[in-house]
Amino acid sequence: MTIRDCVCNNLQDTYGTATIQIDRAKNLGIWGLLLDDTNPEEITLSDNKITSLSDMVLQLGHDASTVKDISVVGNIIVCANANKGQIAIGNDDDTSISTADVEDNQIELNNINSAGIYLVGDPTNKFENISIASNIITGKMRSAVFVGSSTMPSSFANFRNVLITNNTVDMDIRDSVSTHYISAIRVSNGVSASIVNNTVRFSCQGGSYAEAKIIRADSFKDILISTNQVIMSDSNSRQDAQLYGIQIEMDSAIANSLYCKAKVIGNMVLGTGYRWGISERGGVNVSNFLQATVSGNNVYDDSPTQGHYHESTPSLDGTNNVQYVNFESLGFPATGSVLTVQAAKTYTFVSPIRKSGITPTAYVTKGDFIFNPVSATSFNTDTEEVRGAYWVEGSTAKVVGISLSKTVLGNDANGRVTNTITINTGSNGCNLAIDPTNHTGVIRSNGYLMLRIGV
Repeated sequence: MTIRDCVCNNLQDTYGTATIQIDRAKNLGIWGLLLDDTNPEEITLSDNKITSLSDMVLQLGHDASTVKDISVVGNIIVCANANKGQIAIGNDDDTSISTADVEDNQIELNNINSAGIYLVGDPTNKFENISIASNIITGKMRSAVFVGSSTMPSSFANFRNVLITNNTVDMDIRDSVSTHYISAIRVSNGVSASIVNNTVRFSCQGGSYAEAKIIRADSFKDILISTNQVIMSDSNSRQDAQLYGIQIEMDSAIANSLYCKAKVIGNMVLGTGYRWGISERGGVNVSNFLQATVSGNNVYDDSPTQGHYHESTPSLDGTNNVQYVNFESLGFPATGSVLTVQAAKTYTFVSPIRKSGITPTAYVTKGDFIFNPVSATSFNTDTEEVRGAYWVEGSTAKVVGISLSKTVLGNDANGRVTNTITINTGSNGCNLAIDPTNHTGVIRSNGYLMLRIGV
């Protein structure tokens, strides 16, 4: 069955008025037909233009049906109801869906309780081989993409091989007063899922939501969250709001002694006022049941409510948050991340990058120096490797170079590990370059420095 190139205007907002409903041939004698309970297979919905006020616009499964091989591609869906929530693409929670491609659709939502692609079911049913790719979802909403179950059984649900990739979400949650979770992209309670290379922009200023977790994964046996961009387009002024860029929550699985593996790699979280940029949460036995790799992510937030990273078990490897320190925001006479340095000087500050959930002795800060002898604006054309030298003339020790050291302060009131970072320049110079002609040493007595650190 193929439905394509249709124009639909649905002005009904009463129950049961989906524009397109995929259903089994239940023997109800509809319109005098004798139906035999056959489940739908090989269904294509493509290039339709739909404007609707109904609760659910495209219903991909109804009344205990099992849907196989469905393609929802290239449709334009406007959920025009500003007075109550709608679901653009969804299903009944007693249905199963196997092998579905939901791709290249454009979805516009206009109520803060609306959802774009919402495939949520009872854990006894199945979602398998689901691809949600290259969709554009915009407007006021509670969720752009949600696949999984809202409950966790004693074993992993039948939700597996879910791929959410290359989608663009632009969501406005400023009007929300929801006590429920808000998530742009969420997968919940299943076997395997990947959330890869999506871009989420969101506005949150002044919203009265209880919690907002922009990318969220709950109790998946094997979850990959990689190369996504989470971009706050305004700022978070509500210090009480639990706003997270990316969060993995393994509580339900760990409570049932189920083993989980999570990778959170190469993501970017940008904004001001996240509670945590990236957070991993679990029960008291999390270290026994969770294998987590959290690596190569960048969180750019000069004023997080609690910190950049939170982890229940030490999983960070030192490659995280390799961002440039903003010396200007720390009170130095600097140009953003560029610090003017001189020989025989000490520059000390409290690390702006903090994390929680582990002991101070496990907290490691790595640092990469980028030195420029020319100007604060020429790092793209002239940089030098920081070199050090030490020698003694008579009883006088002479040092050239720049070193980084750390002193652990302990935990602050929010449980974050804090430490001071100290930059020391040599008594006789900041750097030692090599003259390319005569190969002699050239001492730089001053210059410009950028420091990139991680935890």
